[in-house]
Amino acid sequence: MGSTVGIEVQLFIENLERHLTNVAPGRLQSETCLRDLPEWDSLQALVVVASFDWDYGVTISADEFAGTRNIHDLHDLVTKKLQR
Repeated sequence: MGSTVGIEVQLFIENLERHLTNVAPGRLQSETCLRDLPEWDSLQALVVVASFDWDYGVTISADEFAGTRNIHDLHDLVTKKLQR
């Protein structure tokens, strides 16, 4: 990411895995759609959204979250917010 503020993708994924229940380390990839995980539910969605605030000090709205397709999109969203 050069000199811009950001999060390395693998660290971002590891942080997500830490917050998600019943997701084995190493299971998530950049292309993973969280909504497609069998463990995914509305509580997990709240935890993920809250984790961005806990880990990065970034708040995302429900609409912003719904507009993402996969972890790569979430990473891009959080990184853009960190650059503001």
